[in-house]
Amino acid sequence: MNLEEKQYDAFISYRHSDLDQYVAVTLHKELEAFRIPKNMVKQLQKNGITKKRINRVFRDRDELPITNNLADPITNALRNSEYLLVICTPRLPESIWCKTEVETFIKMHGREHVFAVLAEGEPQDSFPQALLFDEKEVTDENGNKSIVKVPIEPLAADVRGKNKKEIHKKIKEEVIRLAAPMFSCSYDDLKQRHREQKIRRITTISLSVAAVFAAFAVVSTTMAVRIHSQSKQIAKQAEQINEQYQEALKTNARGMADDSRELLERGDRKEAVRLAYEALTGTQEEPMPYTSEAEYALSEALQVYRNNNCIVPSRLLEQNSAISFSKVSPDGSKVMVADIFGTITVFDPLTGEKLYEVETEGDNVYMQEQEACFVSTDTIAYPGEKGVVVCNYTTGELKRAGDKAIYLMIADKEGKYLLTETYDSIIVYAVEDMRMIASLESNAGETFGNRAAFSQNGELAVIEFDNGESKSGIYIIDLKTGEVFSYLTDYYNINDIVIEDEKIYITAYSYDDPLESTIVCILPNAKLIWKTTVEGMVSRIRLFEKEESLYLAYSTYSNLAILDRESGQGICNTEMAEEIVNFATYENSDLLTAMTRSGEFHFYNVTDNTDLILEGKFTTNTDRIKEFRYGKGFYTSFAYQDTSLTVYQFAKGENLTKFMELEEIPIALKVSADEKYLAGEILESGDRVIEIISKDNKNVIQRITVDGLMLDFCFTTQNELQVLTSDDIVLYDIKNGKKISTIAYEKNLGEFVSVISGTLTKDGTKAVLDNHNSIYVINTEDGSLLYQIQEEELAIKGSAIYAINENAQYYAYASQMENGIVLGSFQGGETSKIPVNINCITNLILDSSNMELYVTYLDSKVEVYNFGTGELIREYTGLADKTEDVIKFSDDSRTLLKTASNTYLLNENNEIIGEIEGFKAFLETDHIFLIRGASTLYEVPVYSLDKLLDEGKAFLN
Repeated sequence: MNLEEKQYDAFISYRHSDLDQYVAVTLHKELEAFRIPKNMVKQLQKNGITKKRINRVFRDRDELPITNNLADPITNALRNSEYLLVICTPRLPESIWCKTEVETFIKMHGREHVFAVLAEGEPQDSFPQALLFDEKEVTDENGNKSIVKVPIEPLAADVRGKNKKEIHKKIKEEVIRLAAPMFSCSYDDLKQRHREQKIRRITTISLSVAAVFAAFAVVSTTMAVRIHSQSKQIAKQAEQINEQYQEALKTNARGMADDSRELLERGDRKEAVRLAYEALTGTQEEPMPYTSEAEYALSEALQVYRNNNCIVPSRLLEQNSAISFSKVSPDGSKVMVADIFGTITVFDPLTGEKLYEVETEGDNVYMQEQEACFVSTDTIAYPGEKGVVVCNYTTGELKRAGDKAIYLMIADKEGKYLLTETYDSIIVYAVEDMRMIASLESNAGETFGNRAAFSQNGELAVIEFDNGESKSGIYIIDLKTGEVFSYLTDYYNINDIVIEDEKIYITAYSYDDPLESTIVCILPNAKLIWKTTVEGMVSRIRLFEKEESLYLAYSTYSNLAILDRESGQGICNTEMAEEIVNFATYENSDLLTAMTRSGEFHFYNVTDNTDLILEGKFTTNTDRIKEFRYGKGFYTSFAYQDTSLTVYQFAKGENLTKFMELEEIPIALKVSADEKYLAGEILESGDRVIEIISKDNKNVIQRITVDGLMLDFCFTTQNELQVLTSDDIVLYDIKNGKKISTIAYEKNLGEFVSVISGTLTKDGTKAVLDNHNSIYVINTEDGSLLYQIQEEELAIKGSAIYAINENAQYYAYASQMENGIVLGSFQGGETSKIPVNINCITNLILDSSNMELYVTYLDSKVEVYNFGTGELIREYTGLADKTEDVIKFSDDSRTLLKTASNTYLLNENNEIIGEIEGFKAFLETDHIFLIRGASTLYEVPVYSLDKLLDEGKAFLN
């Protein structure tokens, strides 16, 4: 019976408590209000689906028991419903009636038509047992049959929220996920068509309104021939109508830009680019007016100003149902994704291309991680109806072996051997011709486990077994000689096995109180080398890949620790406060990286036992990661009940090119007036060193070590390097690095003896210094005092906050006495005041080209005031950090807001249109930005809107 033959499209099962009932009622309304987009109707009709909406949803108003009476309305409703939607909260498993409804529906229709709607709590607490486990019949070696519980992962939607308003919003979003299978279509296709319909509806309404008003305008214009006095009013109305229509289109474009940003955060980069591109260009039928939000969104989606230094979601690899597991190929270039029903898909994660898809032949109610593997980069192994299937997905060649159900399979690193496990035997095949080269039968009372490994050279195969007496061990098969050795651990459960060519490391744990684990190192002949007992359950162990490293790393629930792998002695450890999903070591490095359940990416350095979480270095799209994998140039993860695998990559602009390699990226980078030279400040053994770089040759031509406390530096108009220290002003010859002159200024400043901070004007002719309560402007040619601002309460939290324009004509400073900002001219004194909360101010910047004052606050908000009138002109919120500088393009068309982390690009209307990561300098002659990478200085062009649109078009094609 298909969807259109059922009496009810869906049956909603729920507890009759406040939150549960609210979710059930709201979901009921949203489902019955749902309509298939018109642009999908024909496609569905081709697939035999003629329904355009969800007609009827059954929701029992009273919590009544199911009876054996076939006429019972609840039983009949279950029998005549296509899908069952279970509202899952911690209260649901307590209800015997809901439990019976779920079990009855599964018996009638199968569990693939059951959807869990998680409304509160965690899945393990809120899902009924029937959705967490399935019963499976197994046969032992004596032919005896028994029923075992197999964990499964149901199809689910997550509508959890802080309050009912947030839950309602989640339901409106998730209703598409629930409706998609009811119409035999994919979630992403339905969501995209739904969004397109919404956009068209907004546009159509806008056009219709405009058409009505336009028609009215035409009629009015005709009458205006006779009533000349009304003509101006009609024209004005028509103009207003057009303005309203254009504003409606702009609102639509801004909404599309917001959707693009959300898609980018989720990881659907291609769709984010498409939506931002269309927000700028529109369609052939209806072009879109320009909005800065759309340009900003397209710039971000294309990653044009990204510096290859941060890892972000780059694409989603979609599956038809919830993902069970994923694996990365031995060379780290391909990804295998398996869903809970046994469909395996192989992707190229760097392009998103689907390389192969197959439905496994066995009865996979819930596909387990150990039941499929990569044999090599282009070959996978998976369960056949009986035995194993080895498939070269590039040629389509299939090889089969075995005649029993397979519960585990692994391949060695080179793809020469494949180990398989049935209920009672282990078989190792030579992949080339699927010839059996070794086998092992279980002894009486023994069962094989799901942990196995090959040595790095492929000569040893190791498999876990249970001795039937609450202890686990391993069998070691020497594939060269056929010899088999065994080792029995102290505990029942083995969690991980890692093999060097000459040593085998295993970890086992016990559920005893207190929970503890043992890590064991043995030789291939099972001879014990050392054994270490540690607190907690050790989930995985890793060997360091650094040549001659003696480290072994292991993780418990939230602890990452290091052992000496020669002795088993503990070296160091770090507590990460939450569960560790996975971690990895790196070649030629003592660095570990680890991912936690909530999406924190840790950098752990064994050498100095430091654990770092670099904010923004790795951005995940979920805070409930189930699995995390490492690949070559990418990472992957998926969340609980997720139907898409997220691929993470370093964000890098398409036209990002290397400017030069540097041993150390400068703290600050200054450009000479003729843009022939760069000066970069670095720290070296505690000294301040300035490297002079030739822009044309892209090499360091001079290194100057600065004496004393350096406050600022710049190029003079004669391409000399001018350095401001706490004691003097020094000129250097950049060709030979020698001092040209030194000018001390203390003798000219009377009682002034302690410099707190200082800056040089961009032309180097003046220096600005402060010592808490005074600001001094110094002539750098002779050290003479030009101007002074003095006020007893000038200092705020230990230092003065002030700004002086480029040629030191105007000033602004935060005054405690005035409780605001004082504006003035050195020639004419104070001109005006701006009343603001000075305790929240972090910086002032004075732009003399437009006579504007930029005020930065603790929350990174920036307010811009007219310097002459003190009037607030505009403001910026949501910036990454406090603004440190304002850089104007000489043609005055664009501006840069440089913050402590990122730099924002503004258009001629002072609207944000781009975000530059790691900005260091702007070379206006070449129209390029210099931005930093880890050890590279990159250059990237400044994108015009046309160039950005060209990039978007190329990306989409």
